[in-house]
Amino acid sequence: MFNERTTIEAAIEDALSAELPVSNRELIVVDDGSTDGTRELLESETWPAELRIVFHRENQGKGAAVRTALGLASCEFSAIFDADLEYRAADLAPLLGPLTSGEASVVFGT
Repeated sequence: MFNERTTIEAAIEDALSAELPVSNRELIVVDDGSTDGTRELLESETWPAELRIVFHRENQGKGAAVRTALGLASCEFSAIFDADLEYRAADLAPLLGPLTSGEASVVFGT
């Protein structure tokens, strides 16, 4: 995520509050060298234990942020969201069904 100061808190809340058919979850937020105060905002808050925040010193691009997050992920399934709230975390629920039932090993949503 890069320069999402105005939406990052809502995006985190959306992800943490979504009702999903999984027994555990983690949220990994990668700040990709933001220059708009996003980092300072993230550092100033107290976050729940399931949230992990990683900071890139400089902007490396979305691909680098995604690779960082996926490299740290420890849950069975992973999802990638931008912080602009174009998609909601609750949208994952119907996508998880085929994964948790073993019907599919990967799903995509657009």
